[in-house]
Amino acid sequence: MTKFKVEEFEDQYIYELERIGRYGADEVENIYMFYLGFREISVEGARKGDRPKVERTVPFLYHWEMDKDNDAYKVTIGKEKYYFAWLFN
Repeated sequence: MTKFKVEEFEDQYIYELERIGRYGADEVENIYMFYLGFREISVEGARKGDRPKVERTVPFLYHWEMDKDNDAYKVTIGKEKYYFAWLFN
């Protein structure tokens, strides 16, 4: 998984992320994110706009179920915005 920090969520970034190869995604069911902080976290599918349920597993470790139809996720942590994409070889 990789993250790409942006000022705003825009479609041009999705185009850039599409160039990243994503092979073997069928083997992944959950995405885990380590975040050492206390700001609010929200996740949205970059393509479909769905909002998966984000759960805190243990302090500072969050996870959500991966939707195979999304190329990437828009993750907002406080006021900071990121695109998250998965990478496989």
